Amino acid sequence: MEEILIKIREFYGKSAEDEKILREMEALIQAQIHNASPVLKAYRASILMIKARFTLSPFQKYAFFLEGKKALQEILESHPEEIEIRFIRISIQKNLPVFLGYNHLDSDKAWLEKNKDAITSPELKRVIDAFWKQEGWGNF
Repeated sequence: MEEILIKIREFYGKSAEDEKILREMEALIQAQIHNASPVLKAYRASILMIKARFTLSPFQKYAFFLEGKKALQEILESHPEEIEIRFIRISIQKNLPVFLGYNHLDSDKAWLEKNKDAITSPELKRVIDAFWKQEGWGNF
């Protein structure tokens, strides 16, 4: 499962800019859906919100956003201590227009910084650290 997560994390970092990569990520997750972990389900929810970026219809954009947001919130509520799910949410929020009103940035950032020592995967730590630096927040 860790190999799949490494590939998904790689896709995730590029998926907002490349629809082909987003589709590849979606296919990889779909192949694992029968035994998907909460983290994989959270990535699946993020795909819906990222799809909105590549959709022309404003109504379809909003529908993708709402469906993904609902799914991600439900997963996070049932797994509030899962660091990667919180990372997925903060990275999605950082790229959303403010008018959508989906903003837990400050609380998610503080929570992640407080709990970063609980990260056991060096790969996940590297991904989050790269995101932190990209956002101008320094080292994670």
